Amino acid sequence: MKNDTFDDLSDVQKKAAELYVRNVIEYKTDADNEVTLLKDKEIAEEVGVDRTTYYRWNKDPRFLEYVIYLSLQQARKHVPMFIATLVSNQMGKNPSTKQLDLYAKVVGLLGDSSQGDSSPVSVTFNLTDAQQRVKELRESNVVPNHTSERQITTSGGDSDVE
Repeated sequence: MKNDTFDDLSDVQKKAAELYVRNVIEYKTDADNEVTLLKDKEIAEEVGVDRTTYYRWNKDPRFLEYVIYLSLQQARKHVPMFIATLVSNQMGKNPSTKQLDLYAKVVGLLGDSSQGDSSPVSVTFNLTDAQQRVKELRESNVVPNHTSERQITTSGGDSDVE
């Protein structure tokens, strides 16, 4: 989508998408509540098409890709404000762990999590092995022997917690 010019969309489709994105952003950022959120019918009328045509466009993947493209362009305009807020929050006395993590990712200390290894990890829990390990730990006095109110019993291969 980076070099996509969306030439396959008509000028009217582009105008409708631009009007929609601009209106939603203005509506959500309007501190004085003066901007109203346009209905689909109003956007269709503004660009000169029937409401059903605009409705159909909103189901078209290419139209929606253009809406996303425009939205991201708008978001990129606010990167300086995002960075300024991030730095300002970092300078506070007790930044949160999430804040520290986000800051580290943005400045490149942790790398982008989307580039990390996303292969699934399989973890197998074998009750018999776990019970054996607990027995070994108790025998080595790492885990003190004590009776527990919860006991794990096995019957027919299933495990139950009582």
